[in-house]
Amino acid sequence: MSLEIKEAIRLAIGVVNESFEGQRIENVLLEEVEDDDAGGWLITVGFDRHMESRATPGTLASIAQRFIKERKYKIVKITSDGKVKSIKDRMLDK
Repeated sequence: MSLEIKEAIRLAIGVVNESFEGQRIENVLLEEVEDDDAGGWLITVGFDRHMESRATPGTLASIAQRFIKERKYKIVKITSDGKVKSIKDRMLDK
């Protein structure tokens, strides 16, 4: 039996939230869905992550960087029986 798309999306978003718990992610959203031709799914989930400050502590730059976020994308591969096989970075073309 093939995994329905809505269930696969729910699983993908759930596993991203669990895997990155404690890393200050927010705005976790579905970005893309692709059938993998074996009854499974490749689901891209995006989220905002606070950037780590590389500025000297106590400077204006270090204070400003606490508010800067970057958008990250992960591809979650889910098999037809609902098992999460991988979570990988989704590289964007520039």
